[in-house]
Amino acid sequence: MAQEVHARGTHDFGKGRLTHCLDCRTAGTNSTTVGVCQSCGAGVCAAHARTAPRNVRRGSLIGSPGEAEARTVLCPVCAAAEAPAAAALCPRPG
Repeated sequence: MAQEVHARGTHDFGKGRLTHCLDCRTAGTNSTTVGVCQSCGAGVCAAHARTAPRNVRRGSLIGSPGEAEARTVLCPVCAAAEAPAAAALCPRPG
């Protein structure tokens, strides 16, 4: 039985099955997912994963909150739209 490709890729986390990169799957190949786009939820392989910095506020609501730099994983489409610097840092495959 063929697996259906959903908008968010194939997600069978925790069921002993591998997930596949949505962009690779759309192109007709299979690559194992190494992350999930934090914007659209698409599974991304190592070649399609983009990382972008983001600031995280921490501490109490009263007083001076601290900030720390963290990273977020994005697919190429969302990286180009949300974090053009991240999209430019990693060349697109193929």
